[in-house]
Amino acid sequence: MPIQKIKLDIFSDVVCPWCYIGKRHLDSALKQIEESTDLNVDIQLCWRAFQLNPQLSPEGMSRSSYTTSKFGGTENATAVYSRVEQAAQQVGINLNLDKILVQPNSSRIHELIMGSREFGLQGRAIERFFEAFFLDGKNLSDEETLIELAVQIGMPEGPTRKILETNKYTEIVAKEQASAHEMGIQGVPYFIFNEQVGLSGAQPADMIVKAIEHVTKESNLPS
Repeated sequence: MPIQKIKLDIFSDVVCPWCYIGKRHLDSALKQIEESTDLNVDIQLCWRAFQLNPQLSPEGMSRSSYTTSKFGGTENATAVYSRVEQAAQQVGINLNLDKILVQPNSSRIHELIMGSREFGLQGRAIERFFEAFFLDGKNLSDEETLIELAVQIGMPEGPTRKILETNKYTEIVAKEQASAHEMGIQGVPYFIFNEQVGLSGAQPADMIVKAIEHVTKESNLPS
């Protein structure tokens, strides 16, 4: 059976807990596919920039003020995040939301995620930034913290600093955000398979596998 190449674009924001949960589902789906005898596919992952809060200043804002404003009060925010925590636990993530003090503008994070492609480290970068925010409560508005995290996953410090100093990917991040809106994407995670099939939300692994199977069958149809 010949190998079929599938491009999977994932619009995501590392300050979105559902994106973290969605990545766990994706990891599980990819493992299922790797172990499958029915699918012979080469999946190219490409993480795309989406900002939930592009209006925030570069310094971000108080996390408590952010959640209260977003959900209409402390009580509502607590109820919402209780459901999020339960969903996260089901995929092995123990969120430490109380450790988060600053809600960042994620533009600079996305720039480093794009830069990590240069070193073949995009998957590790995404995972580390998720961990840093949701498990460690790191202030991801602080550029020194971002550089430290990038270096931890193997990005060289000099080029990493230059990515931020020269705004190398700033315009690309903005274009990807605009592209998402043009496609009607209003929430993340959002998966696009071979630019044909879209899947919205932190879908379970089985749904992701089914989408890949569908794209594979469509590709096999005679033209």
